[in-house]
Amino acid sequence: MSGIRWQIYNTVFIPKRWREYARILRSAQEAGYKFLTLEQLALYVQAGSVPPEPFLVLRHDIDTDARAASIFSQIESQLGIRSSYFFRLKTWNRGVVGRILDAGNEVGYHFEELATFAKHQHIRDRAKLLERLDEARQDLERNLQRLRKDFAIKSLASHGDFANRRLQSTNSILATDPFWREKWGILYEAYDPKLVAAYQNHVSDKPYPERFHPQSPLQHIQTKQNFLWLTHPRWWQPNPNGNLREAFIRLKEQLTW
Repeated sequence: MSGIRWQIYNTVFIPKRWREYARILRSAQEAGYKFLTLEQLALYVQAGSVPPEPFLVLRHDIDTDARAASIFSQIESQLGIRSSYFFRLKTWNRGVVGRILDAGNEVGYHFEELATFAKHQHIRDRAKLLERLDEARQDLERNLQRLRKDFAIKSLASHGDFANRRLQSTNSILATDPFWREKWGILYEAYDPKLVAAYQNHVSDKPYPERFHPQSPLQHIQTKQNFLWLTHPRWWQPNPNGNLREAFIRLKEQLTW
């Protein structure tokens, strides 16, 4: 199948993969894994202690389909597992977030203010963008205040946008200042070097035909390695309308930036 056909397949025809998700989680349980939220791992790191091994951190980035996040949570609840969910502004759904929190999970903010600021201000030069970090950070602060009217948010995870890749600047740089974090009550950012070093191995879901990168979580489970498994609802449930809408928005941004 050609690249274009795979793109169409992943946008419109991707199958439901929830049974596969549950099967992988049960395999980890049978192998003796301890499931941690990112917040729990961050507290271990900050205390200078080592969590029980082997451990698996489940992180969900809710980029395009808030309702599908509830299915991750339902499967995990049936297995007695808790995980970490990060919602973008565009996927923040108070009802969904509330149910996920009620199930005992962690919810954080999947932030992208640096990329958004660059696109809105038509800044395509990295040096010029870095000169205006304070303005982008103010946008982050306003959005945190907005979300905290619904629920307490104390964790962040940088979203990866095409603008970040072109500018070679991640959104994470808005949240690296420890004094800013203390002021705003931020416990961690998902790409903190010490946090990444603590879980050692990173697995992400991918569109077909790859499905996982750099390898299947089952390969880590077989060797009982600690790892973080990052998932996105769009690769586990069909959502053609949402996927097409997201593709259109991205194309429009690329043309107008």
